[in-house]
Formats: sequence, structure tokens, C-alpha cells
Amino acid sequence: MVTITRQQAICMFYCEEYTKENVIKLNKRIAEMEDVEICFMNDPLSPLLQCEKRINQNPFLYNRYPVGETKSDDKSNTSGAMLRKLVATKKNQAQIIQFLNIIYFASDPGNGVMFDCKEITTKEILNTVKQYTTFFDDKTIFSFGQWCSRKKVELVTVGSKRVSRNGERINIRSLYALKDEYLGESRQIFIPHFLKNEGFSIIGYARKSPGKDNEANRVRCLRSMCDRLVERSLVDVVFISSCCKAADPLAERDRTKNCDILSTLNVAGDMQDLLLFIAEKPKICLVVLDFAGLTTNILDLNEFLKNNEQIKKIMVDMLPISNKVHVYDRSELVENQEKLTLFDCRKRSYQRSLE
Repeated sequence: MVTITRQQAICMFYCEEYTKENVIKLNKRIAEMEDVEICFMNDPLSPLLQCEKRINQNPFLYNRYPVGETKSDDKSNTSGAMLRKLVATKKNQAQIIQFLNIIYFASDPGNGVMFDCKEITTKEILNTVKQYTTFFDDKTIFSFGQWCSRKKVELVTVGSKRVSRNGERINIRSLYALKDEYLGESRQIFIPHFLKNEGFSIIGYARKSPGKDNEANRVRCLRSMCDRLVERSLVDVVFISSCCKAADPLAERDRTKNCDILSTLNVAGDMQDLLLFIAEKPKICLVVLDFAGLTTNILDLNEFLKNNEQIKKIMVDMLPISNKVHVYDRSELVENQEKLTLFDCRKRSYQRSLE
């Protein structure tokens, strides 16, 4: 996806050439409107103007563009400081992979304003990552390189070459690196932190489809999914459906309680318990592992959201599969049938118990 700055988005919105003069002129036009800001919903190539209060009310529905220039007191530095604070407490490898894939591109991301093509050493990459996580504090440059290869981080797809620098032979890669002033904008990886600060209760849900596997294997897979929800998405509690199809109506699941599996996993309960839990909470973010981890029955999902207004957001964790986290506002799904069709996507089985 092409990364776009606020200045570029303003020119795109008004169909003007991206020049310094046009940026100044159009930025002044927006400022004169008062309480209006340029933003986008899902596609940064489709900028729109929205009331700032509406953007602040729904920060994960309306996305702000990163600014092209930063000052010591502006908001991008604040978000960068918050990012550093958050990542320093995280040891989640899937999030680190996504972070690396956001700031280092193997091919041109299409925005010279935000990215520089650089010849970078593994040591320089490691030093950058260490600013945001403690995971590699005791790792050598060699072990970090091996970890990147094992985890198939995008940057390793670019071959390294050996060159002389300051009289020393070193290995370098030509990568498109995100400029330092934009590192704080990569906060999507840490959405759970921000939702909790907004007063959301974050609950996880995992399900296992019917099959020929024995109960021990079923428990093992469910436990792994529960661990992923807790470690990666920071959920407060986890609920499961130990045996249901992806298309089964949500509210009808687990009418017969499997007490043995529930007690073995030490989870908060099943779908029926989840319904009781959310009835007592004002703001819920429901987290699932891939779209089919919740349902493929979009008509039932629409009805489920209408009947449970406390569910304000659904977060779909696809980090092991596509290095992405999708967050959908309840109203966005209820009012937009095209968004709902994303859940009707079952083409093959994903291993939701992956790291």
C-alpha cells in the first residue's frame, strides 16, 4: 500500500498538483473551515474531509494522515513517544515482525516523502528495533539475522552484498526505510493499548470446527488460540466454542455446555457466557483470529451486532497470515454490506493457533 502524507492528501482531495505553494494554499483553505480535518477510512488514496470531533470520537474508523514536517511539540512526536513506551514492554514476535515490515520495504512503496532508499547493515536495523522493544537486548547481530530469516521478515528477501566501509568489510542491503519522523505513525500494531485507554473491555473469542481429532488435540489447538489472543491482542478474557461450524448462528452456539474442555482451558466460558458478559459492559471490542474465527454467516453477524449494541468494534487478528490487524466499527459493518462480506471468505483453513 502506498503511504501518503497529509500534505499529499490535501492536494489529492482538491485535485491539485503536489507543490509547496499548493500545500500552503489548500492547508489555509481547510484551516478557515474550522473543526475540519483531512482523513481517510480504509483507503489512504481516498481522502475526505471530516469534522475533527467525529475523528476523535472514532479514531479507528477515521485515520489521520502523517504530517510531512514535525516539530518538537507536535502530535506525531507524542505518538512516537507513546509507541516507544508501548513496544518496550512487548515481547510479542508477531508484532515485531509487522513493525519491521512497516518500516523496511524490499520494493519501492511509492512515496519518496516518507521513505528513503538506503544501503543498511543488519547492525543498523537491529539498533533501530532495539529502540522499540527489549526482545533483542541479549541477541547478537548474527542471531537477529537468523531470527529475521526464520520469521520470513520481508527485508531478508533482498540479497545482501559485501562492501568496504571505513576500511571494514560489511554486509549491506538496499532497502526502502521509513524516515525517523514517521516511526510513531506505525501504531496500528498496538491498537489494544489505545482501546483500553478509551475504556474498552477487550474480549477474545476462539472456536474449533467439528472434526475427527481427539479431545486432547482439540484442547491443544484451543489453548494455543487462547494464548495468542492473550499475548498478542491483550484481551481481558477469552471465550470459546469448542465445537461449532463457522456458519453456525452465533447466539445459538454452545447451548450444550462442554464443562470438561472449559475447565481444562481455564477460560471465562463459552458463547452463552460471552453473551451474558457483554450485556454488563458498555463498550466491547471483540477480538478473533481471522474472519472465519468468528463466522462466515454474514446475515447472522449483521443480526448479532444489531442485537448486541455493546460490541462497538471487532478486531480481526491476521498477523501470522498477512501481518495485518483489521479493526471495524460496529456501525461500519451494520451499515455497509460490502464490509460484512469480508467475513464470507472461507477458501481454506487457516491455523488460528499460529504465533
